Amino acid sequence: MAAEGIHPFSRKHSFCDERALASQFSTEDETCSTFLVDYGQHVVCDSFAIYDLCGQPSNVLKIPVAAFKFGVIKEQSQSLQNLEVDKEYIVCITTFADNGVY
Repeated sequence: MAAEGIHPFSRKHSFCDERALASQFSTEDETCSTFLVDYGQHVVCDSFAIYDLCGQPSNVLKIPVAAFKFGVIKEQSQSLQNLEVDKEYIVCITTFADNGVY
């Protein structure tokens, strides 16, 4: 599944801050699995679409889960559901792979 609405930071786009967990970095096709915390959705996207590798240590891709600042273009994310403020949510983390990566 492509990660529509997730794009590299650019001055020509209007971004909002979002929370996500990035995992399962693939050096073969340069993708990662990303859980959009605020939307409860999993997407597979280009690793460079959520963070910039410039200046990052080479072992970053080997870390099972990493946190990076990224943005979602508001105009393209209208199909995503917003979570309600001051409401409790139960988050269930499921295993993506047999190797224990979440």
